[in-house]
Amino acid sequence: MGNNFCSNCGEQVIREDAAICYNCGYRLLENFENDQKESAAGSDVNSGTAQTKTIIVESKSPFAAILLSAIYPGAGQLYNKDILKGLVFQLGYFFSIIFGIVLLFIPTLIAWILIVWEAYSVSDKMNRGQIPVASPTAGEIIFFILFWPIILIVLIGIFVLIAITLYI
Repeated sequence: MGNNFCSNCGEQVIREDAAICYNCGYRLLENFENDQKESAAGSDVNSGTAQTKTIIVESKSPFAAILLSAIYPGAGQLYNKDILKGLVFQLGYFFSIIFGIVLLFIPTLIAWILIVWEAYSVSDKMNRGQIPVASPTAGEIIFFILFWPIILIVLIGIFVLIAITLYI
């Protein structure tokens, strides 16, 4: 076995017949096509009908994660299927708004930047193959979008009930 290295990340490719780099997910299709031609030596090479296999490598767009988190904090985490982390970030962002009113929105800006950066870094790690690629289900998306509006409606309702009870 020769020393084969991925032309994308430079890591050694362990299997000679690998179609993708296990480190970064880069398609090593040229190697795969060459192996197919060598294994079909004589019969298919001359006729030009060597078969190739297309491998679809899932990936995430770090730009989409950034955009989603920038528009709706925590949505980039949802895009990366980190539902709990997204909800926690939403809660943190909500509290940073409350505290930010007092402190001129500095905590809100810091929280927003950190949420956007985290969404980007997780998408990038998925693309590098450091963590598995995951996508949220439709139910998780709907739950995520409706979670805080429902919580806020309930909290406002409780606040109104307390206010009415205290003043009547």
